[in-house]
Amino acid sequence: MEKVGESFKKFIDKPVNAESCIQYLALDKKFHDLLSQNCGNKKLIELLANLQEQIHWLRNISLKRITFAGSVKEHLAIIEALKKNDEKLIIKALLQHLERAKESSLIEVNSWNSTSNSLLK
Repeated sequence: MEKVGESFKKFIDKPVNAESCIQYLALDKKFHDLLSQNCGNKKLIELLANLQEQIHWLRNISLKRITFAGSVKEHLAIIEALKKNDEKLIIKALLQHLERAKESSLIEVNSWNSTSNSLLK
């Protein structure tokens, strides 16, 4: 997890372009895979494995609404909380990350409704 954290830090000031997005999504997937594989919950691991395609799609669309720096800070907060083995801090960092991802995904999906509604007029 430490190596992943160091890799995330390289993205803080990186410009957002197609190549860096592909690299970031690969690193993000590695991070989330490490989290799920080490959660100790077999059912959750199976569930996440079955949802990989949808999760990747959501990561991809939510990346359109954020900067690398914001996402990196969230990931680093999670890694730091894990290092401290502080359950409350881990939960707080995970919930903040999930909430932001949910919001950015919903904004993106809702923008499609606006676009499709304007096309129908």
